[in-house]
This record gives sequence, C-alpha cells and structure tokens, in this order.
Amino acid sequence: MYGGQVYLVASQMNTPGDVVRVLLHESLGHFGLRGVFGQGLNKILKQVAALRRSDVEAKARQYGLDMGKESDRLIAAEEVLAELAQTNPQSGFVKRAIAEIRKWLR
Repeated sequence: MYGGQVYLVASQMNTPGDVVRVLLHESLGHFGLRGVFGQGLNKILKQVAALRRSDVEAKARQYGLDMGKESDRLIAAEEVLAELAQTNPQSGFVKRAIAEIRKWLR
C-alpha cells in the first residue's frame, strides 16, 4: 500500500493464491486497519516494536527503513503485525488488535 492505494506487483506472484494472499494482506491488513484506526493503531505498533524488536529490525532492514525514525519503525512493526495475523492469529498482539477493533465497533 502506498498513498492510500494498494498495488500488486505481478512479477512477485506465481499463483492465483499468491495474488489473493497479497491482496488480502495489503488491503485488509494495512489499508483496512489504518483506515479504521488511523493513529490509534500506533499504540499496538509501538508495543510490537518494543517486544518483537529483532523481528521489527529485520523487517526494517528488508524494507530499507531507518529504525531511528519512529515513522519507519512503525511501518516495520505494522508489517510484523500483519505477518503475525497471517501466521499466528492467536498471538497476543493480534488478539489486542482484534480487541481494539471490537471496541471500535461497539
């Protein structure tokens, strides 16, 4: 996602399943959460950055982000949270994000 738009790069996807997975990851995992919660998501992302620091640092390196900049750190933490939601939906971070969604819905 960039500038409020979701982009898919076909050269990085080999199957229709890859397209669906990436589209859902980007549109629901990032655009949806960010669109609904805006800056409210930052509280959870800061926890992810602090408690899963090595994962966030690895993601920052992968994306060429600067861990010294809070905005970059939060981007990396958001990627880690989105991956956790895909691979480990029972994670405490994921459960807290879901709790925030439920609270917002009420």
